[in-house]
Amino acid sequence: MSSEVYKPTDEELELLKRWYAPDVSKEVDKDRTNAFRMNVANLSTPEPVAVESADDEESNTLSAQALEEITQQAQEQGYQDGLTKGKEEGLLQGHQEGYDQGLVQGIEDGTAQGLEQAQPQIAQRVAIIDAMIAKLQQPLSNQDKAVESALVELALTLAKKIVHVEISQNKQPVIQSVSEGIKVIGSESAVNLHVNPQDLDIIENLFGEQKNEKTRLTIASDPTLNIGDCYLETTNSSVSLNLEERINQVFDDFNNNATPEYEQIPQDVVEQSGATSAMAGNGSEQQSIDSSDDNLKQSQPDDIASSSSEESDV
Repeated sequence: MSSEVYKPTDEELELLKRWYAPDVSKEVDKDRTNAFRMNVANLSTPEPVAVESADDEESNTLSAQALEEITQQAQEQGYQDGLTKGKEEGLLQGHQEGYDQGLVQGIEDGTAQGLEQAQPQIAQRVAIIDAMIAKLQQPLSNQDKAVESALVELALTLAKKIVHVEISQNKQPVIQSVSEGIKVIGSESAVNLHVNPQDLDIIENLFGEQKNEKTRLTIASDPTLNIGDCYLETTNSSVSLNLEERINQVFDDFNNNATPEYEQIPQDVVEQSGATSAMAGNGSEQQSIDSSDDNLKQSQPDDIASSSSEESDV
């Protein structure tokens, strides 16, 4: 009997490691179930176990190394891709932000610069518009002044006509004028009195007998004088009591005190106002005569206005 010990080979040892006992179980009925209604045949049949060989282990080892390499490569590739994409996105975002900021700043700077450069033109256009507005308003202002002047001229014209109508009907004003003229002349040896022919009779009746040793009054008619006018003369002096001049003096005082601004009205406006008042006066004469009692005292001179209250003494 040999004393040498049998030494199995590596393959035999490997086979011994993976040795499994043979299946000696009886065949189980395929339709048999346990208390949990589970198929006994399926439970009794062991699941096959895959036998790994040395080649499989080597393959698994290689696969792990390859997996690690692949993982490393994937990480590097992902890092590079992320870095590249991040740079691209950051550049794009920075470009967009810079564009937006530059656009806003450019609009503000451009607007300010444009306004500054256009300021002379804007001022010129504004001046032109102001001049046009002033030209448009000037006719309205002139028209207002013309209307005001026309109203004043109309009132004065009507007042003159009322005074003349009143003088033609009431002789008290001319009587008062002659009396004042005689007072102004004083005690002269000879006084010549000239009146309108329509005033001659009443003046002769009242003043024809005013003769004494020192004063001699001669009364004569003068067609050049208006009704209510009188002219007294002596060898040394003369007095003219012109009703029209006295009325104009009163109206001039009224214009100077009440409406001094009419002195600044252009001549063409005054002429237009005079023409308007003349036409209005001719058309309204008869109506104004009917209402002359109340207006006479307000529009005629004081010495003439007081004549109405003295009619009973004539």
